[in-house]
Amino acid sequence: MSIVPNSSPPEFLTKEGLIDELVFCLGSFNSYNLNELIKEIEITHKYYDRAEWLIYRINVFNPIPEFEINLSDLSFRLKREIADLVSTPVLLDDVMTNVVRRLLESVDPSYYHLAGIHGKIRWRLVP
Repeated sequence: MSIVPNSSPPEFLTKEGLIDELVFCLGSFNSYNLNELIKEIEITHKYYDRAEWLIYRINVFNPIPEFEINLSDLSFRLKREIADLVSTPVLLDDVMTNVVRRLLESVDPSYYHLAGIHGKIRWRLVP
C-alpha cells in the first residue's frame, strides 16, 4: 500500500472564509511605477483605488456603477471557489457583495456607514 502525498480531497472554504480570502487577495493586489525623473516609486492598490473612486460616487450616479473584479487577479483556488458558486447565484451575490462592502468600508468607514452605502452595492466579474 502506497501513500500518495496530498491525495486528500481539496478543502473548500466556508462562506465567511471565502469572503476573507477574497478581501485579502484583492486588497493585496498592487502594482508599482518607478518614476526615474523624480526618483520616486508610485505604488497603486488596484482594488482600494477602485473602492475609493466608487464610494464617493455611489449615491450620486444613476445607475449605480458596478465594482469590477478581474478574475485574472485571483488565485486558482479562489477562481475554483467562485466557479462552484455560479450554480447558486444568490450565494455568489452574497459573497461578492460582502467582499465589495468590506473594501468600500476600509476606504472610509465613517462615510460608508453615514452615507447608507451598505445596500447599494453592485459588482461584476470580468475576465
